[in-house]
Amino acid sequence: MRIEHSDHVRTSHQGHVAWLVLAALLGAIVGYAIGADLQKSKNIEDNASTASTSAAATSTTTPATSASTATTAKRTNQLVVALQATGGFDYYYYNLLTNKFIEKVNVTDADAKNGSSVYSNSDVQFVAGGTSYYINGQFGCMDDCPLFSKLIRASDKKVMYEKKDSEIFERWIVKKDGTKIYVAVPSTKDTDVNKNYDLMAVDTNTFKAEKLVSMGVIASPLHLNTEESSILTTVAKERTENNIHYYDYYIKTVDLANKKMNEKLIWRAPTNISMQYSGVESLAIGPKFLKTASMFYDSNTKQATLRTIDLGTLEEKDIYTLKGNGQSVNSEWSSDGMKIAFSVTSYGGVPEDQGVLIHDFNTNTTTQVLKSNITMKNTVASGEFRLVKGSFDGQSFAYIVTAEDRTKSSLKYYDGNTKKSYDIANNIDWTSQTAFRY
Repeated sequence: MRIEHSDHVRTSHQGHVAWLVLAALLGAIVGYAIGADLQKSKNIEDNASTASTSAAATSTTTPATSASTATTAKRTNQLVVALQATGGFDYYYYNLLTNKFIEKVNVTDADAKNGSSVYSNSDVQFVAGGTSYYINGQFGCMDDCPLFSKLIRASDKKVMYEKKDSEIFERWIVKKDGTKIYVAVPSTKDTDVNKNYDLMAVDTNTFKAEKLVSMGVIASPLHLNTEESSILTTVAKERTENNIHYYDYYIKTVDLANKKMNEKLIWRAPTNISMQYSGVESLAIGPKFLKTASMFYDSNTKQATLRTIDLGTLEEKDIYTLKGNGQSVNSEWSSDGMKIAFSVTSYGGVPEDQGVLIHDFNTNTTTQVLKSNITMKNTVASGEFRLVKGSFDGQSFAYIVTAEDRTKSSLKYYDGNTKKSYDIANNIDWTSQTAFRY
């Protein structure tokens, strides 16, 4: 990224170059199964029999709500989407066979103050078998409001790991069997812009935490590879040439067995072209760490292009150029890494290819599967589509339709077989979302 002095630094931070940063493994299975099952005292019939007796969410329908208990309900052919709610989270269950809403389950936590952002993995993470974990904490308050952060198992409210005088644990990831949680814990105060982090491994049975390595400054979520043997994250480093500021991007890889970390340059900001790379804080890396992808923005043409970078050879390849005044704000990879779904939203105007597109690396083709209807009011866009994290299976996905008031947004499901969208819920807040397929 090329930045000329402080004015450009500030505008870049505010979204002057608003891009999607994605990442992927080509030809490898996503390394961990994420999912959710709120544990309940009654057995819930699934599939068509349950869905037929449950009302689908529409603009005039309020989903049935129940509270969570400690008994796991058996579920098959279902999708669950966890959304941030007041004092906790709402879990929306959806039948994938009948495309019908089933129920909403609320997970409450009296002192939960969620803090997900573009920098975080998620407020909620799920593992195989239906167990879910979430973050809880107090941050960004005055002196009379002490900082604290917790990782909690939803089913029994057991605190897996807690640290006082710390910001929210935004960067954390759970092993697919749920036995360990890896969390980047700030080792410097919340007011420190360039925070340093320690990587901790938390045993979910004994609740004991072990420090693995000091990671220094990091700027993106944690990523666990397919074999669950390594964790990767990223950082940007500034350099100055001829009084112009540039940011080069590095990956940091932690070998979990040897408890060692190495660092590698993946992109050096060029000094002689107008095309810029997106911010490293949004990078998402594929499970085997072979390739990453990101939006590059050309300040001359005012267009953004999705481009992959081979992390071994550093070879770059253009995938898709957005049409008009658009940006891509989020994406989801298929489990085999051969398809990527990404949403195209507004940026200084309404883009021609607004909606959701899927790129197939097998055929090297990009297809628009959904067209949004973005409207602008006082520079605020509504009607944009946002993909739900963890929901894309290669052809179908859950997504948010944004409203001017984000608490009035809608949750929908696109079925790649029927090529239709179905309602799940309305009047929801999409601040944080995560999905899992049973």
